[in-house]
Amino acid sequence: MAESHMETVNTEERQNDALSSSTVTTSVSVHSTSCQESYSGTTLHSISHRESTGHEQISLQVPISETLPTDMSDTTESDAEKHVPTGSSKTLVCTSPHEGRRLIRCIVPIHIDLLFTMLFTNSKFFLDFHSVRRTTDMSHTAWQQDPQSGTKQRVVNYTIPLSQSVGPKSSQVTETQVMLPCSKPGELYAVDANSVNAGVPYADSFLISTHYCISRTSETKSCLAVYAQVKFRKSMWGLVKSLIEKNTWSGLEDFYAHLERALLEEGTQLPVTKKKTRRRRRLLSVGPTGSEEPKHRISRPASRFPLPELRSPADTLSCIVLAILLFLVLLNALLYYKLWALEEWAQDSSDSFNVMDLQVLRHPPKSHDEWLRLLQQQEALHNMELQKWQKVLQAAVQLLRQTEESLSELQIAINPVVSKKVLSVLKDAFTEEAAKAEVEPVTPQADVDQLKVPDPEGEL
Repeated sequence: MAESHMETVNTEERQNDALSSSTVTTSVSVHSTSCQESYSGTTLHSISHRESTGHEQISLQVPISETLPTDMSDTTESDAEKHVPTGSSKTLVCTSPHEGRRLIRCIVPIHIDLLFTMLFTNSKFFLDFHSVRRTTDMSHTAWQQDPQSGTKQRVVNYTIPLSQSVGPKSSQVTETQVMLPCSKPGELYAVDANSVNAGVPYADSFLISTHYCISRTSETKSCLAVYAQVKFRKSMWGLVKSLIEKNTWSGLEDFYAHLERALLEEGTQLPVTKKKTRRRRRLLSVGPTGSEEPKHRISRPASRFPLPELRSPADTLSCIVLAILLFLVLLNALLYYKLWALEEWAQDSSDSFNVMDLQVLRHPPKSHDEWLRLLQQQEALHNMELQKWQKVLQAAVQLLRQTEESLSELQIAINPVVSKKVLSVLKDAFTEEAAKAEVEPVTPQADVDQLKVPDPEGEL
């Protein structure tokens, strides 16, 4: 009985030692795995250390069903799942009040970390997008920790073109981006951006405040929301203020509408990763290079196809004006050529004699035959000149004869008409005088005497 009891005790002690060793091995493996995954911002387990009298024991607050794999044939996970926290179910909320006008709110088929990299780093998508927008002189700093506020900041400088018909054609923009403390990789990114313009009227009187909120909706999709405000730093006239707000909102709406289309197109062009069942093997140790994979994947934004170039009404109008100006230039060149040809043709006849005289003065004849030939040429030229003058004189004489004939015909046509009119006028005048004489009555002499007034002095 004593021997059997001792064997039973020894067997129990060996089982307890084996169990404790397996527990320590499992704890160490899980501890290395949790340390490896905590580098990417995800906490998997909470480990509590307790010391006992014999040795150090490590207890895990994780169910056994999560530590042991259900299928030993597949122990990998997708890239997107490596960024998804599994230990905590708490959803992060943006601390910004989201004030201002909402310019964009859409779901894009891009992972949240990749979307943040595309928008807020020197990515190929970022450069291609601004190249299509004809943005120039772009420079930006890296994300740096601000010792005073404890937030990450960076500054972006660029020059944007302006489509206004009157005023400056470009504006220099300085944008300061601040990442809020509520941001967490793989879950939420909140960025405030303040943009200050230069090179335009009243540029120091206002600024544009923009808030970006990027949240994870699924393993391969993200929600992008952008809110903007136009803040005035100085008091301004109502007309100028309304004009600034109108132009600013028009430019912002056009920019973010273009950005939404570009992100949706970029999301459709990205390769779709094959989703695998999430099964992990906790007992296997993680290699030292595993922590670099998420960072490498995040910093790999690529735009495989060029973004579509949008044409604004100002661009179309500029093309039309350019075509009209080009047509006018060609028309002016054609008219100038025709005028030059006419001048050359007119000068050929008059310059022929001058050229002949210059040649004679430069190279005078030396022999009798040369003088004879020169005299013949001069005689021929004089004959041609006489013929031309004769033609001109004949044309002038003919024109004078035609003028003389026209004047004589006019005189012949005018004389009868004038004489008839003069006779008719005289006849009318005589008839009128005769009619007046017949109408006036004749007064008798007796009546005239009675009408005389008697003179009183004569009577005396």
